[in-house]
Amino acid sequence: MRAKTINRSFDFPLSDQRLAEIALEIANNMEKVEKLEDGFDAAKEAKKEVPALLQHVRELSHYIKQAQKIKL
Repeated sequence: MRAKTINRSFDFPLSDQRLAEIALEIANNMEKVEKLEDGFDAAKEAKKEVPALLQHVRELSHYIKQAQKIKL
């Protein structure tokens, strides 16, 4: 059995005030989206620094372990 699609349109005018409210809400949401996207981009760039920092920490840790062995 094939599903039937029923299309109906409803005409309900919005006041100028309500249209302005909706437009402002859209603008605010778009601004939030842009800020979040910028944050994602910044996080991606920051993540690129992690491997080098971890390698440096490993090297420093190695030096500390070697220094502790000498003191014993």
